[in-house]
Amino acid sequence: MATINKIPDDILLVAVNIGEFMKMELPKRQVIIAPWFHQSSLVMIYSDRGIGKTWFGLSIALSITTGAPIGNWEVFKTAGVLYIDGEMAAEEMQERIKLLSATLPPCLAPFKLLSSDLLHQGNYASVNINSHEWRKKISDVLEAHKEIRVLILDNLSCLTPGIQENEKESWDFINQWLIELRFMGIAVCFLHHTGKSGSQRGTSGREDALDIVMKLSTPPGYKATEGAKFIVTFEKSRGVCGDSLLPFAFGIEETAEGNMAWTTDASINSGNKEIIIALLGTGKSPKEIIEKVGCSKQNISKHKKWAIENGYLFDEGESGLCIFTDKGRNKYAHHLSDF
Repeated sequence: MATINKIPDDILLVAVNIGEFMKMELPKRQVIIAPWFHQSSLVMIYSDRGIGKTWFGLSIALSITTGAPIGNWEVFKTAGVLYIDGEMAAEEMQERIKLLSATLPPCLAPFKLLSSDLLHQGNYASVNINSHEWRKKISDVLEAHKEIRVLILDNLSCLTPGIQENEKESWDFINQWLIELRFMGIAVCFLHHTGKSGSQRGTSGREDALDIVMKLSTPPGYKATEGAKFIVTFEKSRGVCGDSLLPFAFGIEETAEGNMAWTTDASINSGNKEIIIALLGTGKSPKEIIEKVGCSKQNISKHKKWAIENGYLFDEGESGLCIFTDKGRNKYAHHLSDF
């Protein structure tokens, strides 16, 4: 990793005049998965336990290395991936990769797996990114191997043993490391768990430097027999917008040959206005509606404002919750039959 030598003696000598800055020809960051995953992106994907984070993480890695489109997104540029797993048995991880790979084209870029299980079998220490030594080891490898431009960490809890999750200071060293990787041109995606509130577990400061925060949640009416299936929702998308960021249902289903294939339902965002208004009318909070519908907070706010302005909902005031007007109940209450 490149050495940072010193602090400038006079910072104004290295500061850039704004006029000069606007004229600079700066290199564009390469798009890896359009529109949300770029060179140097910092991304968190989180969900409850057991929803399918590792299936999704492996799918993203395979999409990036094979060029196969995933979800509502296209791969613009294949890239090498270093996938660090802190939890899975090597045998189970091997089986998952085999099942997913069977329905995909061959890899066009390196896909390297650093398995904690295999490390233990070789009498090596587990990966622990709390450790400066481990962080430097990973950075040095990525600096030396320019063909690997993506790092996936699965999952944060297993790879940061002993961290005080609710203390921002405990995260600061890792946060600075992630920013250093960004400066190196490495895109980082880490998988994480939800906390009791339903948001990502631990300090909110973890999200400050991130470009993308994505939540995976259980779809309405989901049954365990359906396998890995979840709603993909963007909660933060710095500098990115468009229909490709609308929530959608993503699944990994068994094929007739016994392998696994990706499935994607069309965006669920445009067709849930009536359900959102109906749930708002019964006093449901945005958090409860997100859990049921898989929509974004912005979508709820937009429909709430429209329904109040058009006389379908009444805002109770300080609580921030709503109730139906008679007009709203007559028009929207029947949509609650699905819930």
